[in-house]
Amino acid sequence: MFAHAFRYLREFGGLGRTYHVGEDFYDLIDGLRAIDEAITFFELGKNDRLGHALALGVNPYDYYNHRRYNIVNRIFVIPVKQNAICHAHSAVGNSSRFVET
Repeated sequence: MFAHAFRYLREFGGLGRTYHVGEDFYDLIDGLRAIDEAITFFELGKNDRLGHALALGVNPYDYYNHRRYNIVNRIFVIPVKQNAICHAHSAVGNSSRFVET
């Protein structure tokens, strides 16, 4: 939704952009997906920032151990979860895209 505006702002040059993401999520994998999508779709790069991005600082073992390894499965969350799980599967298969060459 905001990706077009973020890319448009880049045309002005010299300004860093900040996008707040990964601070409120149904499940850790959903927060990580949101962060990855912000970087990808907003084409964030040098001089840009992620606001908060709390999901990056969460220890996955502790997070799921505390939840007894349950993923949130409420009816209104199921489409979000399916998207997040598909994204995680795709990211693992394309892990080279996370390595800067």
